[in-house]
Amino acid sequence: MPEFLIEISRASDEARRTCKIGNNTLIGPSTQIHDEAQVTTSTIGARCSIGAATVLRNAYIFDDVAVGPNCVLESCIIGAGVQIGEGSRISRGSLVADGVKLGPGTVLRSFDRVSKRRQKPTPTTIGESTTEEDESDEGDADSELEEAEQSALFFFSRLPPSQQLNF
Repeated sequence: MPEFLIEISRASDEARRTCKIGNNTLIGPSTQIHDEAQVTTSTIGARCSIGAATVLRNAYIFDDVAVGPNCVLESCIIGAGVQIGEGSRISRGSLVADGVKLGPGTVLRSFDRVSKRRQKPTPTTIGESTTEEDESDEGDADSELEEAEQSALFFFSRLPPSQQLNF
């Protein structure tokens, strides 16, 4: 079966000639998919960038996400504004909350969850640079994940069965 672009929301989207876009794939407006990338049975939000030679299978990616080159994302949910470094692997069932930055070569195992931890600077002496976790924000990581899960569940409940992710 030939690979081809299934649906593009706006004419401003850009998919390079050498990338492969499979069936049941939705691509948001102003999203770029670079050379040699492969996207199958996935949903990509608006203003995203998918790096060269990256593979997306059965992934849901919210708006404003940057995925570096040579990454593999399978059956995962990536929140809005996330940055994923070159060569990263995100496995089945993983959830990355809004605004998280994953460095190059990051590996998330099946069903891992990642969210931002809030930190505040503590008084330091000149030349020291340390931070300490704000104890009042201890529950924020869990609440961010719960909020991301609720958003994802709400979105998925509105998708037609042919476009729903199977975990």
